[in-house]
Parts: sequence; structure tokens; C-alpha cells
Amino acid sequence: MKTNNQKNKKVSKTVVVVGNNYVGKTSILTQFTKSRFNEEYRSTIGVDFQSKEIKINEQQIYLNLWDVNGEERDNTILDSKIYSSAHCFVVVVSYDDISTAHALLDWLSFLRAKYQSPKLDKNIRDIPIYIVINKEDIKEKKFNRAQIERIIKDEYSFVNICELNAMNNQSVTILFKTMSAKMTGQTIDEAGLD
Repeated sequence: MKTNNQKNKKVSKTVVVVGNNYVGKTSILTQFTKSRFNEEYRSTIGVDFQSKEIKINEQQIYLNLWDVNGEERDNTILDSKIYSSAHCFVVVVSYDDISTAHALLDWLSFLRAKYQSPKLDKNIRDIPIYIVINKEDIKEKKFNRAQIERIIKDEYSFVNICELNAMNNQSVTILFKTMSAKMTGQTIDEAGLD
């Protein structure tokens, strides 16, 4: 349990968001940080940065949100230090494109390679990772949540999975509050997220 003094202190946390192009990474972050959705698609070139301060109980949390272009696995645009000092990873896939589900293990392996360091005694299991399935509202889904669970069950069973819809803000805020609670060592009910 955190003391009042610890809760009142502002902390800064870094979240790195990856996934194939066209899955809605920027839309999710814009919905969370600016409460808006842009109907026009604009591909992220390289990396984009957004931030937002939120409060979980009495804890002020400043979130540094890195939005990474879908071709990052091949180009490695983002400084490796950002990956190795991240406090949370988010891998976004989209219900309207099965290739995003097929790329999931590649993205998780990429993050593991960037984060883990035997020299620093870091293990990918020590950091919260979320697989976010976007476009939860569409009728004709190209895969289902159970398929994602099967894909990760052997090597990445510790990863969290959530479904949301960036367009109508369904579950977006809850996702970031849940992540923030986990990154600051608060339990879900402590953070008021029953």
C-alpha cells in the first residue's frame, strides 16, 4: 500500500504503442488524449508523441505515449533507449484485418528483443504488455479473441488482452487507467476501476 506522500507525488511513465499500419494506433491515442476521432486516415511517419496527465486515486501520472509507425520492425526509427526504458507496451491489432493478428508474435518478439537485456537483468515478463484489439464494433470480424489467446498462449500467456473501439471511445479510457494503475503498483479496485 502506498503512503499518502507517495500517492500525491507526480510520476512519469512511458508507453510505447506498436502494430501494423492501419490498425488505429493514432486514433486510440488521439481519442484518449484529445477526446476526438478523425475520420480521415493519416499514417504516422516514423514516430509520433502524445502525452496526457491522469489521476488514479491521489496519484498524478504523466503518460508519455509513443506512437510507432507500422514498419518500425524493419526500420528501427525509435531510439532503442525508449524501448528499454518503457514502462508499458501496447500492441494494436484490428478486427478488420487478419494479417494484424498474424503479425502479433513478430511484434511481441520485436519488443522482447528491444526491452530485454541480460546486462541489465531485464525480462519482458516484468513489464505490462497489452494486446489491444481495435474496431470491436464491426460485424464481420476477420478473427476472434479466442484466436488471439491461442496465438500467445505458449510464450506470452502473461500478456493482457482487451477489445475496444477508438471511434466511439469504447473502453479507451478504461484501458489507460488500468495500465496506469498497473504501472504505479495500484490494484484495479484501488484505482476505482471495478
